[in-house]
Amino acid sequence: MVKFSFAYLAKNEELYSTKLNKKPSKNNGNMKAAFINEIGKKMAEAMKEAIFEGEHQAYIDHESGDFYITVEANDHDEVHIEILNKETDKSSYPNVAEAIRSSIPNWSDKVEEIN
Repeated sequence: MVKFSFAYLAKNEELYSTKLNKKPSKNNGNMKAAFINEIGKKMAEAMKEAIFEGEHQAYIDHESGDFYITVEANDHDEVHIEILNKETDKSSYPNVAEAIRSSIPNWSDKVEEIN
């Protein structure tokens, strides 16, 4: 069973473990958790597909360890993120949600890319 806890550092857009004995990596701000990047890529593809289908919203479901994440985006560039820890039923992870939000492309950018 995978357990993790992340804190989002807006200054350099990194995710670090919040364990007390863990120090931030020395990667000059170029790293995000792999699941964040994966969600961004999946959402970009879902948005592209929705635009081709003439839809006005897209969503994905993603599982990562004990976490179940749902991301929805629409043609008004609104993004809604739900994160649920399946083990504890905790659902408030604002820092992780903000990191995910920053990895989601704007709907309008995807429309321009397609046209």
